[in-house]
Amino acid sequence: MDPYELLIETEEKGREENELIYKKVYEELMNIINIQFRTNYTKYADIVRDIKDRYIYTSKYNELFFNILEKYNYHMEHEILDALYDIVHEDNNKNKSKIIKKYLLSPIINDISLEDNSTIKIYSTLGDYNFILANKYFKDNKKIIKLLNNGIIKNRCHDNTLFLSSIFKDYYSITSKCRSYFTGRYYHSYTYDEESDLIIDLCRKSLIKKEDFDRLYEPIEISKTKNSKVLSEIKKIDKEIYLYDICMILRIALYNECKEKEKKLYLSK
Repeated sequence: MDPYELLIETEEKGREENELIYKKVYEELMNIINIQFRTNYTKYADIVRDIKDRYIYTSKYNELFFNILEKYNYHMEHEILDALYDIVHEDNNKNKSKIIKKYLLSPIINDISLEDNSTIKIYSTLGDYNFILANKYFKDNKKIIKLLNNGIIKNRCHDNTLFLSSIFKDYYSITSKCRSYFTGRYYHSYTYDEESDLIIDLCRKSLIKKEDFDRLYEPIEISKTKNSKVLSEIKKIDKEIYLYDICMILRIALYNECKEKEKKLYLSK
């Protein structure tokens, strides 16, 4: 299979399928509450999230809304991941407090605490999670702090993982297929420190124990490369196939996945 086809099949198809479910959620919700919402978004996924953030949490329809989500097999762990993402990417303490209060209205989140500005603890009906803030954990690493403060890290997990591979040679770069909001999976890359058993995810500016990461993301691991070997792996792949417009870390994963599929196809004949 062609790596580009594999990427489209996994991510584009997944987005389309989730968008159709979000459309059903929106239509079902509107039939019940009969309120017109003004929004700048055009995709149903963004519209539903916007309505949830600006209205649902504080409304009498909160329970009803999440019942609709559950009907379509909503992956409730995303409430925890979204809460973490919104909190760590907000620098204003007043706004951060508002975000925490909003997510405390989620049916699965019992409490959120920020301890010594170094750890975010989220207590939920799905379990309790401790997230170590990257800016505190790496406070003495100027390169990482500069990236966290000035770099573009949102939605750039593959680039962030490649960046860390040049700093921590004994760690591992991992790419997995992680569970989406409703159906399907998406490619997500992150760094693993095997000695401390910590996953580093700069997209969410945090570190978390691997066991907790696995519970939240339900990852299907595609590739795991020791950072000291990332560049040599890329050179080997580039000699065989052209994938230069895909980030190096994702390039390794797609190549490995294609080879595995080809192997299974060959063995099935």
